[in-house]
Amino acid sequence: PEQVGDFAPDAADRSRRIGFPLNRFRQNSELVKRYIHEMVLQLLLTYPDLKGLGTSASEWMDGDGYDRERWIYDTYVQAIRQSGRDIPFIHRTNTQSAGKEIKDVVLKHFEPSRFYISWKYSNAHAYSHPRPQFESLWNAWEGIDLDRTQILFTV
Repeated sequence: PEQVGDFAPDAADRSRRIGFPLNRFRQNSELVKRYIHEMVLQLLLTYPDLKGLGTSASEWMDGDGYDRERWIYDTYVQAIRQSGRDIPFIHRTNTQSAGKEIKDVVLKHFEPSRFYISWKYSNAHAYSHPRPQFESLWNAWEGIDLDRTQILFTV
């Protein structure tokens, strides 16, 4: 099998989920990081009417919360800053309990009125639970000032 970083996926593994063996390679590749940064920068320069941008650092990313948030900073936040645009940033936090890491690495680069945290309302589907359980399950907002941070609930 083809070697990718430290991974040599077998054919059975590739046939089940081709993205999994490449996951760590993608996130830790400087080439991929530079590509995503340039893609976001060009998107912002090409579409001046774009009113906001967002991403998630939870699904299909490895490392701890600080690793994932540094990647978001290096790609998305730096591209936004280099574009000269002052646009809102939506940080989706699906199943990611990294409030402190988001605050320490990403949030400080945006005015509170230009930063949103987005979370699935009931951790799954709109009617799966009558009350959101993410805080009690994930400590999702640890470190986040909820009086100053705008929260979007995704249904």
